[in-house]
Amino acid sequence: MMTDQPSLEYDVFISYARADGRDEADRLYQEFDGAGLKAWRDERSIDPYQDFSGEIEIAIEKSQYVVVCLTPSLLAHYDDRTGKRKDSFVRREIIYAQGCEKPIIPLVFPDFPKGKVPTLINHLTWLDFDHFAEGFAKLMARLRKGEKYQARHSDDPYYDYLVALQKSIVRFLDSTVFTLLALHTAPTPDAVNAPPREVKARNLPMSFGGFDFAALPVKKTTVATVEEAVQNPPAIFNDFPAAFEHYGGRVLLLGEPGAGKTTTLMAYAREAVAARLENADFPLPLLARIMYWDAQQQPPLAKWLSTMSGLDFNDEILAGRTLLLLDGLDELGSELEDAKTKVPFDPRQRFIEVVNAVPSGNQVLVSCRIKDYGSIGEKVALKGAVTLQPLDDAQLTEYLHDEPALYAAIRADEGLREMSRTPLLLSILTYAYRGMGDKARQLENLKDSPGELRDKIWNAYIRRRYKHEKCKPNADLPFGLWKMVKILRFAAMVSTKEFVGNAFDNYDIERKIIDDTDAFIKQITSLHLITVEQHRYHFVHLLLRDYLALDSLKDAINSSIDLTTRLYAAQGLVNVSDSRRVDILIQNLNDPILIVRLAILDSLGQIGDSRAVSSIIRVLHFPYNEGLRWYINVILRFFIIILILMILLNILLELVQFSYRIELLIRCIMSLIILLFTCFIIIVGPAMRRRMTRSSAIRSLAQIATPEASAGIEEWKHKRKKGESG
Repeated sequence: MMTDQPSLEYDVFISYARADGRDEADRLYQEFDGAGLKAWRDERSIDPYQDFSGEIEIAIEKSQYVVVCLTPSLLAHYDDRTGKRKDSFVRREIIYAQGCEKPIIPLVFPDFPKGKVPTLINHLTWLDFDHFAEGFAKLMARLRKGEKYQARHSDDPYYDYLVALQKSIVRFLDSTVFTLLALHTAPTPDAVNAPPREVKARNLPMSFGGFDFAALPVKKTTVATVEEAVQNPPAIFNDFPAAFEHYGGRVLLLGEPGAGKTTTLMAYAREAVAARLENADFPLPLLARIMYWDAQQQPPLAKWLSTMSGLDFNDEILAGRTLLLLDGLDELGSELEDAKTKVPFDPRQRFIEVVNAVPSGNQVLVSCRIKDYGSIGEKVALKGAVTLQPLDDAQLTEYLHDEPALYAAIRADEGLREMSRTPLLLSILTYAYRGMGDKARQLENLKDSPGELRDKIWNAYIRRRYKHEKCKPNADLPFGLWKMVKILRFAAMVSTKEFVGNAFDNYDIERKIIDDTDAFIKQITSLHLITVEQHRYHFVHLLLRDYLALDSLKDAINSSIDLTTRLYAAQGLVNVSDSRRVDILIQNLNDPILIVRLAILDSLGQIGDSRAVSSIIRVLHFPYNEGLRWYINVILRFFIIILILMILLNILLELVQFSYRIELLIRCIMSLIILLFTCFIIIVGPAMRRRMTRSSAIRSLAQIATPEASAGIEEWKHKRKKGESG
């Protein structure tokens, strides 16, 4: 009888090579089922190099034992002399099981040389399965007896760090990968400043599919051949590891929002960690989100990474023995003010300078959104850059093979088809509308409204996730769907602060709810809406954050009560990747409060969307007339101030006995001050406000910098010289 462990869902995890071990795995599964044991095996037909999910690792965690089927095809994966490519998950499964301290039992099947048991598990007692029935009986005896975990000795001083990192990566992938898609990359040579010196040619043992960690032979490559390879890349890389190898392990990864940058980086990191756990001679993976780098203090990468982890990586980085995996350059924001000099600066430029200072022996991977990287004005000094490619028609057809209604909707509508070329949106769309038939066809009605279409997809995804979790036995969802979304919208709005990225704190949701915050976090984590990192909470993707934040920001900027909230919303819309943000800002250009109007103009300038040019030009030529409402508000406030001053003056005159003439003089001076202040407010004030509005409009047009914007500025200057402008 198996040990009762409530946290475990499976008795046995079956690890096997898909090339020649499927029959053995299927038979084991059936025999376990007949013996009353619950087993798990991977039944997918996915290329292991395009496996971006954490499904396998999570199943290992939920299993009590792991059995490894040793079949002939595995020999290629562990024989250093063959140089053959790895084509199974077995090695990764073994390493993860060891990190989870799972008891592992190797099963040697016919034609597998018994002296060739992989190094990872050659310290374990294997079972001979030349005769299946006899071998299975011995296996069951060992399981019933209670197999114990036998640790593999490791001299790696970073072993515990690597195991923890591996588990955190798996948690992230399990939360953020909704459905599986194969991704391609294309060279983008103009995006980097390749250093003039050549790095030392050496074996680059980093891949989640381009080549094998354990099986790749050491190549003696000359500087000339490396240089030639870098300068002559293929048109398309079928997977990212091939690109990483091609560019000598120093690569910039670019992509549109939702293209799979972070997923690609994290899946690559998972394989890099597995390689290091297997062999301490491989580079040490150091993973970090760039948004946590302090652009004010500008710490070197070694100091920053060491501070975050509590370990000292300085010697490893100086010696060139690390793989730096740096995600989300765009999340640093585009502009900050220096705390000392008060001069604006681009934090992304400062981070690029820090990356460029990293010793050349280290491998480096930096990810960034395409548009954000193009606006920096400085290039990172890496060997090469690749851009994740949109999905092509063949990939869409293959992926939606089992969803004819959804495929028909996408095929019939060009707008929906173009949106579906984004991997994240296609995977979300597939999850949300799988099996919904005619409801999927309704998406065609939104072909001219890409923003509303994205809203529909995310809304359906959240509802379906909630419904799926609600149907589970003993489901623990204390917050209803409506309340959960309301709180998430508030947290999303808060997270649009430029220095926060897509993260939020407990404090943010505590301001919105009085219930159990921990219960709320647990619920939205189980629904795969957020991930937890560095003691902060992140939406699984910026596109989800933007979907949740947009309506909240729209309501906030239209608020007639809270000035601070309106200012916050005007600034927050800059960081939302949705074209509708421009329409929201344009609609509020005539805000009666000057400071809000200036914030809106500044935001339109930062966004740089040409659609705002004509509206800003109108503001430039015909600035907002303060209007009757503004004057009434000013006069009311003015009279309240006068009343307070007169009361204070009378109290002062009562307390201090002045002569009649001095008292009269004081009253005259006060009346004159009030009169001058009134003239300033009513006459000079509006003129100053118009001038400030025009100056802000000109700055915004200069930032947008389209021909129409430049022409608008020149026309205004020309009219001003002639004295024609108001």
